[in-house]
Amino acid sequence: MEARGIAYDIVGAGAVKESQELRAVLQLLEAVIIGDNPVPVVGVLRGPLVGLGDDELYAYSKAGGRFDFRRRLPDDLPESLRESITQGFKMALAADRFIRAHTPSVAFERILEELGLIPYAASGSMGSSRASALLRAVALVRQWEGSGLSWVEILQEMRAVLDNPEYVVEDMTLESGREDVVRLMVVHQAKGLQAKVVFLADPADTSSGRHRIDAHVSRVGESAFLSAPVVRRTGDYSQETLAEPPDWADAEAREKRFQEAEEKRLLYVAATRACNLLVISRYGGAPDKGPWSALEPALQNVAELPDLPAHFPYRPGSPGIDVKRSRRLRTERLERVREQTHQLETVTGSRREFEPEHTRRGGYGREYGILVHKLFEAAVNRTLPENREAFVQARVDDRGADPRMKRQALNALNAFERSTHWAELREAPRCFTEVPFVGSEKRNGTPTVLRGTLDLLYRVEGGWKLVDYKTDRARDDDTVDALLDRYADQVRTYALQWETIAGEPVVEKGIWLTDGSRWLVV
Repeated sequence: MEARGIAYDIVGAGAVKESQELRAVLQLLEAVIIGDNPVPVVGVLRGPLVGLGDDELYAYSKAGGRFDFRRRLPDDLPESLRESITQGFKMALAADRFIRAHTPSVAFERILEELGLIPYAASGSMGSSRASALLRAVALVRQWEGSGLSWVEILQEMRAVLDNPEYVVEDMTLESGREDVVRLMVVHQAKGLQAKVVFLADPADTSSGRHRIDAHVSRVGESAFLSAPVVRRTGDYSQETLAEPPDWADAEAREKRFQEAEEKRLLYVAATRACNLLVISRYGGAPDKGPWSALEPALQNVAELPDLPAHFPYRPGSPGIDVKRSRRLRTERLERVREQTHQLETVTGSRREFEPEHTRRGGYGREYGILVHKLFEAAVNRTLPENREAFVQARVDDRGADPRMKRQALNALNAFERSTHWAELREAPRCFTEVPFVGSEKRNGTPTVLRGTLDLLYRVEGGWKLVDYKTDRARDDDTVDALLDRYADQVRTYALQWETIAGEPVVEKGIWLTDGSRWLVV
């Protein structure tokens, strides 16, 4: 139909699950959002968006390359390999910017637009169905976002759509919703529907008469039950029966009669959908075979449709377009959507303003802060392995970080485990780590979406205690006072957001300085 320019619509599921473009986008999203996992990054590089081979990925790894799109590439890479890796990393960085700056549905659409996947899919074979699978995914992301799902949960749902056979998503095409299209469906989906012209297609499908009865459902009596033989497959089309239920021959015969009756009911549905014309396909020289064979006796005096010569589809000329008016309307729409309705901010503000002291004064940089947060989170959640040194070393190696970080991070954790906080949270009835949140407030009259992450919260008498880890260097009391002054508003904002979320007060809040193991009450 596509080759002949006939508009069609598909009723049922399949195209979304088979969408290679959607799988490529999901892989890119997983590479960006699951930041510590190099596997999806490798998937992006060897997938359809970049297309590297395993030998090229091996050469990149041997040259010292890391599967982290935020890191620099090795200097001695071959130019062609450098270009391909750079292309993949630029895609991931662009997706990262969209995800940080927009809501999930807007970010997802921007990523599809940046990659050009919808026109790419539409221009290929089965283009209408392939492009619409991406549009269907956009609608699903909007739906999940409206239900309050986070990005991680949206990724889980999208993965289930693609991989879980029980997760059914209705397909669509670019023509979905139009009346002047050919609608494709199986007989089960036609119940209750009608059309002026109906074609009963695929006359060569004889599957209903070939399959053995492999189970029987009792549909009489007070309660239903299932009976089935135990078989062992001995080949692609053969099997050996190992055991049968009592009276299986009778049960098999009853099930066969039921299925034959069900086939007749479906045939009735198929044959009664047409209002003006019913076209029945025939199975070549064997009229007694195929799903429509029961209708053959009624076709003896019905003329066959004549064969029509192949021709190019009629394409009516498009009416004249007022180009100037269209451009003006498009410009007006673009100006309206460019008007800022809200702004996005993180609680920490810009990185430069809140850059840790150790980054600017010879410390280990941002990598050390990430390492300490991961180590503390694992310790508090009791997921830290017994060999904690190996745990830290693996993360230092993975990120290509300064090896001196290992001992300093372990010392910081040991000091935290000797603190009163550790004793309190071991007794706390509830404890949360690395809690992401999104809040809203007005800043200078502009609605502001505020994002942040709470390092540690645990229940104490009367409410909650909030601990924010900082890895800045604290050389003397003056530096400590400056750090407290710098981060106090940030911690107060965290506390207000948690009180809104939990509906309970934060009775104590403060900063845990890992350098010197100091507790600064805010």
